[in-house]
Amino acid sequence: MHNGVNMNRAKYVLLLALIAVVGAIIPQARTNGLFVIASFPSLVDDLELIACPGDRIDYLVPYGVDPHEYTLTPSDIEIIKKADLIVTTGHTSFEAKISEMAEKGEIKARVIEIPKIPGIVIRKNPVLGTPNYHMPIYDPENFITYMEYLAREMARLNPSCKTYYFERISSIRKQVERVVASTPKLSIDAVADSPVVQYAVEWIGIKLKYLVVAEHGLQANPDLAVVEKALIEGKIGLVVVTEQYRSKYSEWLIKKAIETGIPVLLIPSPMSKGTTIEKLRYVSLQVASIASSIQNYNVSAEHSRVNRRFYIIDYVAIALGILVYALMLTAIWCREK
Repeated sequence: MHNGVNMNRAKYVLLLALIAVVGAIIPQARTNGLFVIASFPSLVDDLELIACPGDRIDYLVPYGVDPHEYTLTPSDIEIIKKADLIVTTGHTSFEAKISEMAEKGEIKARVIEIPKIPGIVIRKNPVLGTPNYHMPIYDPENFITYMEYLAREMARLNPSCKTYYFERISSIRKQVERVVASTPKLSIDAVADSPVVQYAVEWIGIKLKYLVVAEHGLQANPDLAVVEKALIEGKIGLVVVTEQYRSKYSEWLIKKAIETGIPVLLIPSPMSKGTTIEKLRYVSLQVASIASSIQNYNVSAEHSRVNRRFYIIDYVAIALGILVYALMLTAIWCREK
């Protein structure tokens, strides 16, 4: 009797030990989701497009605060120490501090710096010739590259949601591709108020020739007369302005565009609320309208040129007719004399 009980007890202990060993070998699925921190609040809406139910998304810099002037607070430090994943734009001083903390092992989170993601294309500032790190994910191809990279990293950190993350990225990719396919491509030189709009427009074929403010923290172009002259002479075909955070120079550009009859393209600030897809759709709709107006203008201008040619021919014909008639009258008068 005792031998049977002991045997059953031994089997039970062995089973518990086996369960413990298997549990240690096989990674356990997360039950509480990922805690993801974005350095800028404007990154949150895109992160929520892909987040699995149970994932939590938060941000550091409050809305309306210039991230270039921001420094980490003690509460920020406590928050990022709890994070599983931190996403940064990789070009401000406080973001550099986060990366430094990760390198030193002071935080456990995986830190993703957008400019360092493989496949992200960094364009050069059209005035300074230096790398432009102002939200490269405003470019559709960069955005897809960024979101796919996020999906893979989040799936690695939270395997239980792998299928969900990949399904979401498939939907996001299709939405972006539809926006790109429906957007007319322009080949036009433009002037913009700042470099933050570069990635939002150059994929369309719009080339920024002038920037009123070449970089954050710099003074405006000291020779605005050069920009004004280019507008008047028709060397610039488009004015590009950041919509939500207009400076006095943005207003100056709009005023000059109205005076010279040049179309204005309003770009949602990369720091504003809303997903990148929503912002790209907004840009696309404006570009379609601008492309239509430019086409109509060109057709009208060509029509006017054709009409002017016909008018000139008419005038010449009339003048010749009058001359012939005058010569005939002169000949008749001479004969009568």
